[in-house]
Amino acid sequence: MSSMSVDGLISGLNTTSLISSLMQLEAAPQNALKTSLSSQQTAITALQGINTSILSLQTAAKALTANSAWQALSATSSSTTVTTTPSTSAVTGQVTFDVLSIASAHVLASDPVTGSTTSIATTAGLDISNGTTTTHIDLTDTSLDGTIAAINAHPESGVTAQAVQVSTGVYRMQLTSTTSGGASAFTVSGLSVPTGIVAQGSDASITVGTGPGKYTVSSSSNTFTGVVPGVSFTVSAPATGVTIATSRNPTSIAASIQAMVTAANAAKDTIAKQTAVATGGKSAGVLTSDNTVRDIDTKLSAIGTQVLSNGTSLASLGVQLDSSGKYTFDQTKFLAAYQADPAKAQVGISELATRFDTEATQATDPTTGQISQEITNRNTQIRDLNTHITDWDARLASKQASLQARFSAMEVALGTLKSQSSWLTSQLANLPTWSSGSKG
Repeated sequence: MSSMSVDGLISGLNTTSLISSLMQLEAAPQNALKTSLSSQQTAITALQGINTSILSLQTAAKALTANSAWQALSATSSSTTVTTTPSTSAVTGQVTFDVLSIASAHVLASDPVTGSTTSIATTAGLDISNGTTTTHIDLTDTSLDGTIAAINAHPESGVTAQAVQVSTGVYRMQLTSTTSGGASAFTVSGLSVPTGIVAQGSDASITVGTGPGKYTVSSSSNTFTGVVPGVSFTVSAPATGVTIATSRNPTSIAASIQAMVTAANAAKDTIAKQTAVATGGKSAGVLTSDNTVRDIDTKLSAIGTQVLSNGTSLASLGVQLDSSGKYTFDQTKFLAAYQADPAKAQVGISELATRFDTEATQATDPTTGQISQEITNRNTQIRDLNTHITDWDARLASKQASLQARFSAMEVALGTLKSQSSWLTSQLANLPTWSSGSKG
């Protein structure tokens, strides 16, 4: 609202202050609307926070409803020179083998030359050949440094070059394949100095088994796949009698259950914070009277008290509600139950996860979710409040203009009256004076 000073020159009143006080009274309904608007916006922020925490619970729950979560295996190696990486397709079992050799890259080196500016190639350029592929490299500088720079500028050749100082001022150019294995061998033509093989590119190889049917497996790298179903392993040195064994990894499953329990408690904590009742000097939560959110919390808690369809209790699987309404997870108890009957434990935990997933969907679905619908309803209220607040802006501006006009008119009227009073006073002062002794 704009303001204009109409302080009374005639009345002596502070009309600006009077109008401001009157406008504060007039604006009370609009201020109430603004307070409601702020409350709705704060509530939506709180609802979005709850929605996010429940979505995190849903993600953790879905992980346990997938069969892959229950097929987790660990793979161990009997040798420190062989490391394993299991995948979700791994199966239980073991295999024993000997590591005969590790993979190496093909390496060439030139004869020594004195100084890094010595020419080591012809102006016709170089041809680097690997199998059926040949890369031609043009040379504008045939020195040792120039040739190395030109080779390294062509990574498609599959070869890198470097200068190796073998004594003071004496260098060899070393060429190394960027891959390893027997197929990494290459040749170079166009050099004016001889080259020799430093290391022959070779495959890594292992011999699987110990009996007459043992067989050899080769790899161009030091990593082997397919020897152990669903497990890759990497060798770093020759070794004998290496055994790789795969077995189920219930500890990984337990970690996923703990993640779900933690997410459930986080969601409940978020709801508790936003629905808290003002006690002991603590402020009330933004959603204290929100029955929708309280209903979601009640449903999340109820899941922990329900009997599983196979008759298994959640407590026997290590999951239960404590006296404060929080979920707890006893990993030792779960691992014992899993060891006793893996299938039964899987069914029970999967059912628990499915229930959490279902409740999360009912709460957060973008279209039909309880929280989503409440956010939509509150956004509608916000639009209505903004419309009413805007309407009040025009109404208050009109009211202020009216008050300013009235006080201005009052000052004009008082000015007129003052002028008339002054005129009458002057007229009375000019009337003839009659004394009692005068004669007519």
